[in-house]
Amino acid sequence: QSLYICLGVTCNQVGVPLFAKDNPNSSISDCVDPPDKINLVGYTPTSDAMLQSALVDLDVRTIGTLIEMEAFQTAFDVYSMGRFTRDDDNDYGYVSVKDTAIDYTNVDNMIAQDFANQFGKNFVDDTITASIMGTDDYSDMSPRARRVIAEATMVLILLHQYAIDAMLTGIDYCNKGDQDTYWWDDAVASLIGWAEGTDAGGSTSNGYLFYNIAQYLCRVSGTCNIAGDSEVNRQMMVALTEGKNDLLALKCDSAETYMKDVEVLLDTILVDLVAYYAEQLDDDPSDENNVAHGYIVATSLIPIMEKVSQEAANSIQLNMGKLGVTPMVDGKNVVLLALKTYVSAQNINCDLLTRDICSASLQSDVGGDEIFPIIDSGNDSQESSAGLLSDQYIPTSNIDHILNLTDQLEAIESASDYSTAFDIYNSDDPGSLKSLSTDSLYTAGSFNTNPLYPIYMYALWQSANGDGIMD
Repeated sequence: QSLYICLGVTCNQVGVPLFAKDNPNSSISDCVDPPDKINLVGYTPTSDAMLQSALVDLDVRTIGTLIEMEAFQTAFDVYSMGRFTRDDDNDYGYVSVKDTAIDYTNVDNMIAQDFANQFGKNFVDDTITASIMGTDDYSDMSPRARRVIAEATMVLILLHQYAIDAMLTGIDYCNKGDQDTYWWDDAVASLIGWAEGTDAGGSTSNGYLFYNIAQYLCRVSGTCNIAGDSEVNRQMMVALTEGKNDLLALKCDSAETYMKDVEVLLDTILVDLVAYYAEQLDDDPSDENNVAHGYIVATSLIPIMEKVSQEAANSIQLNMGKLGVTPMVDGKNVVLLALKTYVSAQNINCDLLTRDICSASLQSDVGGDEIFPIIDSGNDSQESSAGLLSDQYIPTSNIDHILNLTDQLEAIESASDYSTAFDIYNSDDPGSLKSLSTDSLYTAGSFNTNPLYPIYMYALWQSANGDGIMD
């Protein structure tokens, strides 16, 4: 009975055995479906959609299994329309994994925006679709390796971003005086999944989502706590539980603090996983499954890492984040030093890592033990930008990356034809924080996070070639 849900059937569909029906005192227990407010690894939800959200792990597993079975169209149908997560009566509209891949609604979701800036807004959906159907970069991959790409993208990138989005949405509702914890519970379900079970600490091997990655890493490294659990997971569950309690008490700022703690812990797991696959690929760079794992694992961290150290992110991409080339060309220790840069800058607790990233004796294979340079503040210097309108407006912060967009605007204005102008619009100027095309996608977010944005872009733009109206 406990596995009925894996078959997609309910007690109502199974019915009651005739023997039990005719013998009310029979020892055969009644069939009981799992509760909608299902407990996950000790986390007790308050919303009634927890079970439906948690079943996303069975969809992920089903899609992967069908890919390896070479039932590619069926796998795509499950991805597009849902199998276990589908619920036509769900007022929240959560229907399929694909819906999750294309539906980021919170302008404060910086992780989703980082990925969109780096790879394009449809990267996650495009990657999953191409790996299922065997197109684009995955046309020459075996079904097994394509399964790795699809599952890892769903778990490490899609559901990671979705969980952050859901927590932010829950906090937004809290700030409006709403105590509904549906979105927060949804985030927890998206990180843990139904198969992890109800017992505190979770399963040793049955889970499929982010939570089980940390369980796996502590198990293979022998660093699990006395109860056999990952310490990083234990801390994450405390933060998720306390954040939910704060939402119920309308302590919205405190809930946001716990959300940020969860983000750091998820980063901790990602860093650890990149190091693990760096070791695997260093041992055998020809293993197709490890190459596929390493590629998506590295890709899941690179856009986040770039904000801390471009050079460290480039090193990860060169050694692990490219398909069709030999991985680990610089050796394992260069990758570990790049990760050490990120760990140091983000104040990640080295005691929570299972791999040897923080070692003081870590040396690169080409000599040296220096970590990569760290960006102090995005692409800006520490000094405030120069005054505008003959110093009628004096900025108090540095937003030179916005001023640099002037060159692109002028190039578009002076372009000889539409095609040239469009190419400039879609280009990525390395001197700018974002390309113009990305800015137009996320203008709302820029207005919220940087109130000087509209002033610089539309009112006080500094230009040597201006027409006298703006400068």
